[in-house]
Amino acid sequence: RTCTVCTRSAGPWALHRRVGRRVRSVLATAGAAYGIKGVQLSGLANEYLSYFTTPEEYDAQHYEGGSTMYGRETSVFVQDQLLTLTQALMTDQPAPASDPTDPRRGVVDTAAAYGTGATEATATMQPVATQRMSRARFSWTGGVKGLDMPLGTAFVSIQTAAGQPVTDDLGRQLLWAVDANGGYAAQWQIPEGQSVSRYRFVITANHYRLVSSAFAVTRATTLSVQGDQVLNPDLVVNTDLTYRPTFAVGGQIARSSGATVPAGGAVDAYGNCNGAPATTDGTRSGADPAADPAICRG
Repeated sequence: RTCTVCTRSAGPWALHRRVGRRVRSVLATAGAAYGIKGVQLSGLANEYLSYFTTPEEYDAQHYEGGSTMYGRETSVFVQDQLLTLTQALMTDQPAPASDPTDPRRGVVDTAAAYGTGATEATATMQPVATQRMSRARFSWTGGVKGLDMPLGTAFVSIQTAAGQPVTDDLGRQLLWAVDANGGYAAQWQIPEGQSVSRYRFVITANHYRLVSSAFAVTRATTLSVQGDQVLNPDLVVNTDLTYRPTFAVGGQIARSSGATVPAGGAVDAYGNCNGAPATTDGTRSGADPAADPAICRG
């Protein structure tokens, strides 16, 4: 038989490796008389109480010891409690009553409960045609404090104009914010290979559903040339939402005249291009976000 001991007081690192060995040894010794041949420690996730270290590690006050919040004998207490539970299990005794506790520490909540947001919303800015690797934007007015947002499901989604799902704010491509007056603003950072098509924002709140106007996603004209390399626009740290490689996927200089690459002459595997003439002399050039994406088809 194997005794599985479940602990509810630990995040992934809370039972330090040396503590785990000691607990396993104590429980294995106690269980041996009852035919227990192995002990498996299993931490139940979604709780975190920082580190649990041995008294010796606590005394050293390195990172783990210094992050043991409940004192030098914390792990010894846990070990003793697990031993008590194991002995009760082996002798068919009920578990001891839990210690009396007041998780609120005497604080009584008298504030009104949070609401669930507005019952309707009004669009204030519709999205427009947007190039890949840029951000499409949609704004609306709803309830204050972000209370319109449902818990556990998507609030802001991107769909094709025909209603097929593309991405939502449970992933990394979408960002939304709300101001003090209930003004919401959502942004979708469009991947470099997103299909050239028409899309829409869909807001699914607790009490309303709001759909934006359809907008086009177009090829990007922001590729640049440096020497014989084709590059994507640089990532902006703490601003860009998703990763893209420095060098354009499948990038090639399709057309050139000596050291000059005409607009649309450098392309990637998705049909994005340089919107302005570029040079291959080693100077980075050619990106033009204001160029007509139709030039990428040339």
